[in-house]
Amino acid sequence: MTAKFLTKYFCNTNTDKWSVKDQNYFFSNLSDLLRMGFSIKNCLEFLQVVHPSDSKRYQEFVRKLSGGESFPKTLRPVISEDTYYQILIADQHGDLVDALGNLGNLNSMKTKQRKQILALLEYPMFLVGFLIVMMVGMKIFIAPELASMGGTDNSLTQKLFNFALVVMMVLFSIVGFIGFQKYHNYSLINRINVICRLPIIGKTYQTYCHYYFAFNLAYLIESGMTLGEICELLMEYNRNSIMFQIGKELKRRIWSGSNPNKFIKQNIFLPRELELFFQKGNEPKKLGQELRAFSNMKYQELVRRMESLIMLIQPILFGIVGIIIVGMYLSILLPMYGSMKEVTG
Repeated sequence: MTAKFLTKYFCNTNTDKWSVKDQNYFFSNLSDLLRMGFSIKNCLEFLQVVHPSDSKRYQEFVRKLSGGESFPKTLRPVISEDTYYQILIADQHGDLVDALGNLGNLNSMKTKQRKQILALLEYPMFLVGFLIVMMVGMKIFIAPELASMGGTDNSLTQKLFNFALVVMMVLFSIVGFIGFQKYHNYSLINRINVICRLPIIGKTYQTYCHYYFAFNLAYLIESGMTLGEICELLMEYNRNSIMFQIGKELKRRIWSGSNPNKFIKQNIFLPRELELFFQKGNEPKKLGQELRAFSNMKYQELVRRMESLIMLIQPILFGIVGIIIVGMYLSILLPMYGSMKEVTG
């Protein structure tokens, strides 16, 4: 799950989707051009000229727009579902230029952090590669010599060690399989709650969720929509999306007479501050502005948390390298120690 989050955050494994770098270029430039007074169609035609490597894709966008397709739907094949709904909500109920600018900033941060991660990985990965070569060399050249020096005790010790290793691997596999099955049977809402509780990455993912939902909710409320209308809108989205699931659950609670604030308390991926904002009873426009300011604060917190997460990469890798080195020394010294005991005994 950790790898899944990092993969989702930093890159896209689907070749039909735009890379983080491409999205950064597109959203940043499109936002700037729209602020200068260009129409969306004019922006795409301009980008087609200045970015010829993606000209066919821009041509396809222009063709779809000319055919009456909405701008968010035009982009949907090349962007993630999260990004699509962010653009859709801003296009229908908010400030599209502001939303595109925020997406450009977010993708710019991702690009910068990806470069940082690659730079931090260079030396540890070199050490890991060097250690793998050493381990292979030890297995081929040194292990046979140590085996010929050792006696029955060493052979029995090695067998017991191998047996214990196999038992541990089987136990870890069983626990992992049970955990995966349990996670797979959870609803999408519960899955996100689980990810938010994970060690190391959980708080960072939770902060991203807080930013994402506050950002989108700000536009919907600022446009004058009630909570019931927001639920109806979210129910029109993809059934497998988190936005649909939230709308469905909130609608159920409203119909049953339950307090929607309980839903916020029960799900840690939703910011608790939402409850306080709603209790203040401000007019929709002011409440939307407050939520937008709150989303900006969460964005800054997300940047700080990602920086801290990146700084953990090298210490963790060096710790793994240290464990490998200790294991290599033990694999050499323990058989030698056993042989020396036999000689002195």
